[in-house]
Amino acid sequence: MSKRRKRYTKKDVFIYEAITALVFVLVFLLAFIIISFDDDKVINKITAGYISFNNNDTTDMLKITNLKRMKNNLGTSHKNKSYKEFEITGEENQKYNIVLYHIGNTIDEEYVHYVLYMNGVEKEKNVLKNLRTTANGGIIVYDGVIDKNNNCIIKMWIDNSYKKNIKNISYEIRVA
Repeated sequence: MSKRRKRYTKKDVFIYEAITALVFVLVFLLAFIIISFDDDKVINKITAGYISFNNNDTTDMLKITNLKRMKNNLGTSHKNKSYKEFEITGEENQKYNIVLYHIGNTIDEEYVHYVLYMNGVEKEKNVLKNLRTTANGGIIVYDGVIDKNNNCIIKMWIDNSYKKNIKNISYEIRVA
């Protein structure tokens, strides 16, 4: 190869490496900007009618998993670890439903209890079997007006009288 050809080859390699490095830096900067400056990220916050784990652009649902057998007074207490705390930011005087969906459960819902607190006040307490269902199989645990900025906690447990297997009894929560 001539010296001139070697010089062009080195020059071509340098340009290729520089362009590759520049593209890598731009992609990294773009990812950093998106992650750092996304003000819409909210953990466990409901906005516009759905619950989001990570941001307002997903329809993931909150999950309450591995319900345990316990008495009602223990189920409503702070000792019950099968609960989910979340915030609802609703429109003023807007009607909402909080709906539970079972995740592959085979348990009879006459044994599944829940209590719903809004802003520290008990709003609902019942057995799932006694509640209305939606067309797609959800169980409506709250049907009413939700104003702006509500802190919600839902606790769930299984009645002590249930004797069958309770492994992996789980529910998802959705606000509609």
